[in-house]
Amino acid sequence: MEHKRALYPLLSAFWFFGLTIFMLYPLSLKLSTYARETGDTLLNTWILAWVTRSLVTDPFHLFHGNIFYPFPYSVAFSEVLAGDIPIAAPVLWLTGNPLLAHNVVLLMSFFLSGFGTYLLVRFLTGSEVAAILGGTIFAFAPYRFAHLCGHVQILTTQWMPLSLFFLHRAFVSGLWRDFFLFSACFILQALSCFYYAFYFGLGVALFVTYFLATAWKETGWDRVRKFAVACVVVGICVVPFGLPYFEAQEEYGFTRTIEEAKFYSAHLVDYLLPPPENHLYGRWISRLLRILPGAEKWYRQCGVEHWLFPGIVAPLLGLVGLLSFPRIENGTLTVEGQREPSVWLHWKAGATRNQGYYLLLAVFALVMSFGPELQIAGRQTGVPLPYRCFYELVPGFKALRCPARFEALLMLALAVLAGYGVRKILGGLSRLSTGWGACAALSGGLIGLVVLEYLSIPVPVVRVPTGPEVPPVYRWLGQQEQSTVVAELPADIEHNFWYMYFSTYHWRRIVNGYSGFVPDQFFDIQERLGSFPERESVDLLRALGVDLVIVHGDGYSGEHREALENALENNPELVLVQRFGGDSVYRIKREIGAQPQAKIDVSLPKVVACKQLVGIPVIVKNLGERALFFSPTEKLFTVARWSGGQSLEEHVWTHLPLVVPAGRAQQVFAKLSSPVEMGKYFLELKIKMGGAKGETSSPVEVVSSLPDTLGKTGHLAVVGPCKLPEQVAPGSTFEFSCEVRNVGHSVWLAQTPSSPVRGGVSLGIRRWRHVDGGDAVAANGQPLEARAHLAQALWPGQFAILAGKAQAPSTPGIYTVKLDMVSEWVSWFEDIKASSAREVQVVVK
Repeated sequence: MEHKRALYPLLSAFWFFGLTIFMLYPLSLKLSTYARETGDTLLNTWILAWVTRSLVTDPFHLFHGNIFYPFPYSVAFSEVLAGDIPIAAPVLWLTGNPLLAHNVVLLMSFFLSGFGTYLLVRFLTGSEVAAILGGTIFAFAPYRFAHLCGHVQILTTQWMPLSLFFLHRAFVSGLWRDFFLFSACFILQALSCFYYAFYFGLGVALFVTYFLATAWKETGWDRVRKFAVACVVVGICVVPFGLPYFEAQEEYGFTRTIEEAKFYSAHLVDYLLPPPENHLYGRWISRLLRILPGAEKWYRQCGVEHWLFPGIVAPLLGLVGLLSFPRIENGTLTVEGQREPSVWLHWKAGATRNQGYYLLLAVFALVMSFGPELQIAGRQTGVPLPYRCFYELVPGFKALRCPARFEALLMLALAVLAGYGVRKILGGLSRLSTGWGACAALSGGLIGLVVLEYLSIPVPVVRVPTGPEVPPVYRWLGQQEQSTVVAELPADIEHNFWYMYFSTYHWRRIVNGYSGFVPDQFFDIQERLGSFPERESVDLLRALGVDLVIVHGDGYSGEHREALENALENNPELVLVQRFGGDSVYRIKREIGAQPQAKIDVSLPKVVACKQLVGIPVIVKNLGERALFFSPTEKLFTVARWSGGQSLEEHVWTHLPLVVPAGRAQQVFAKLSSPVEMGKYFLELKIKMGGAKGETSSPVEVVSSLPDTLGKTGHLAVVGPCKLPEQVAPGSTFEFSCEVRNVGHSVWLAQTPSSPVRGGVSLGIRRWRHVDGGDAVAANGQPLEARAHLAQALWPGQFAILAGKAQAPSTPGIYTVKLDMVSEWVSWFEDIKASSAREVQVVVK
């Protein structure tokens, strides 16, 4: 009997492997050349290939990928996937096919999630059937098929059930072996997906708290000490991979707002929504929603994070496992050892201690999936939920935007609870002496129902070039100097993930990239490359250190392509190196002509409030005839020294503007901390930008507080000089800028372009007045206004340059444009006699 029982894990492994091949058909049979989709799949393919390569060749620069050049920490823009390397690396080394390595990781995530849950449920219930059913539920839940769209990090869940399996064993046996096996599995899970490092970490903390509270006598200090050592091991292995994420967050300001967390939170209705590809429910619900106008479109557009339907069988079996049902003893119906005169089934709660934990885990995961605020039918109720506390208090939580991904923990808990339910049902049947046939039929029927519920074949696939199918330009590029820097055009999202994927065949640095987080300056670079090969775009590439530009002609429309080819032929700053069909390679000539010169102006305040973060405008002026570009890695270094009542010295690094057009100026803000004590101070600043240095100083008074632009007192502004084009086309968009100075005694609050706040200050175009009288209006009948927002608070005595975009009137003529400062939803400065508005004449022609 023991010999047969030892065969069961092997047989179950065959079951989960075969079911994986079947449920992922036809992708499971085309692993080397096909993918579920391109975008995120190609991103994760690149990550797996880069990390595999870097761990061997240069592990200390693992997080500085060859994409998004010259931005550092490009791997930290997404998941590092280091926990998947033990699976991906052998495939990559043997075949050289990064797509195959990715797809094997994907396939194994289903197989191992099923087998790992099988081991967990088998250990807890002692039932083979319960274990197989639990593994099937967790491995093939609809939630996982929703994330087949390239989210291999979300599908890598196999280490969660294995971690809990060894943790249960460790708390029972107390053996060091089991604690260290738990550590190994948790480390692999955390390094596969940092979402699960946080979410599953909370699940483990809940496990330990629960069992210490309910089984202290069996647990004792010995197991607590061993668990603490296991946690130290986890920290030693995971923290070095986590630190670059915090460094990237500090470098680029990467964070997810609370509004993003709300958007990607689960709604109550989401737990009724299967993926549209689901055979049994997805197609049925699509037909049902066609009855309601727009409902089907909403269902398909609500996104993978909201398709959270767990099926019907799993929750029902979990409920059965938590209840007790009657059994017949000597012809008498009994429940929990008590005789029951009624022939009706009598249900009572009958959960074990382990079931109690998984019930608690399910409730916790469900509540956390709803995010910071309860939402019903897409409407916010204002009811706060525990997720907000974790968002505000736990370091790293602000980098996570999808609370709905707690669904993985919920499905794991349901899988275990369903296993208990199956064991209870089969135990009841065996006591009724129905024979093994009835038990076998019921077991097969339940497992078959789960498979039917979760069936989503055929999995849609797209072909991805590999090996000999890779365009020849990339093979040629792999033969160039390792230090070569490349830009590929057209530079847009649809093409960037292909450039990134093809870079696995040459590993040269490219300015292109695609990821979850992207630095703000990267979008500016991509936008400016849209004008290639104009002088400004070539100057930008030269500033970025680009050697070669690959122009993919097939990426442009007919007329655009013809104009581009003519411009390339006539550009003296580019040299054609090689052609590969529609792909042309150009080398950028090094510096041509006189280089632009920069001048720095610094605006120090006269008065600031104590214990505040004070933004110091640093204005970079371009005195040359060509645009001045700075690499994203170039920074302005500032040493600030406050002397007076309290001595304070601070060193600050500030990103420089990407581009300063010829004859124009751009500004950045160096953020300093004001003294804690009030009084009269002398502020000295030493500034270094590249090889240029400068110093400035000024007396500054530090007071307890200042009025701000939420009110209407203390404001006084000087607007101008202003720069607007003398002539614009009707209805066109153009840039404008003005120098503005705070000469009052209030602090001007900063304004956010994405969601304007009350009291935030902007420079505004208040109106366009035609010389013949009458004001121009927009299409909606409102005045034709525009805004240039103040990025940082401006203190009394400071000046800044505000720049924005405006739309010209659609009717030709001569207009007087009025520019003034405005405190949003408070007042225009001119209306409270706080400024003299500036008027500029513009011809619309």
